[in-house]
Amino acid sequence: MYIAYSLYTDKLNANLAKANRLSQPWDELNSRPWVSMLLKNFRPKGGVIKMKMKTQKIFEPTRLPSAQDETTLKNVFVSMYESLDHLKSCAIDSRTKNVKAHRFNSAIGPVVRFNVPEAIEFILRHNERHMFQLEKLLDENYDGPYSNS
Repeated sequence: MYIAYSLYTDKLNANLAKANRLSQPWDELNSRPWVSMLLKNFRPKGGVIKMKMKTQKIFEPTRLPSAQDETTLKNVFVSMYESLDHLKSCAIDSRTKNVKAHRFNSAIGPVVRFNVPEAIEFILRHNERHMFQLEKLLDENYDGPYSNS
């Protein structure tokens, strides 16, 4: 999740930096139709992920966790928490800025372009999707020391 997020960090920072402050925070920002459809279908519903997507090479971890030592794994979690803290900070900051006008390419390129709130929503749904997949994997396959069996 944080590998994908790292592709948005600079884009979010740059777009928030150039956005003007608003006199009043916005309450709701409606996504454009294409992005709205993507966001709606990206989220798991009813215990199923309907919109399947193959992972691109850029998002694949370089090593499997089983091949990593404890320090490396700790660093993965530290990076993940840092990315979540940054995302939260961006979400809070964006509420007081005019962030509708500026768009940037998604991590998959110009086929999907986001403004800051759309990107934040996409990232949240992306993370939700992976947490859902992890939960299903643990429910179905895990037989380690914390399993239910």
